Amino acid sequence: MLASTSMLPAPMLGIALSQMVLFDEALSVFGRMWELPALPACNVILDGLIKAHRSTRVWKLFDEMLRRGMVPSVVTYNTLINACRHQGDVVKS
Repeated sequence: MLASTSMLPAPMLGIALSQMVLFDEALSVFGRMWELPALPACNVILDGLIKAHRSTRVWKLFDEMLRRGMVPSVVTYNTLINACRHQGDVVKS
């Protein structure tokens, strides 16, 4: 039996929603948090947005991560390079 989503910590809920391709819901959960979840959770959301061809939202989330003082990792940068590849933007990558 699955646990109620109200019992999941917000970052886990966001990851679960992202993996179920419910990106608007995942971003809504993250948007209501005082601070963004840990970097791995943000990386999962970025990756999911790329796979859903929502590149504009990828860059908005990345900008929000930077604005809130999050330090990107190698995984974050590789994910963003992948976003550029999907956009066909070789110069940006």
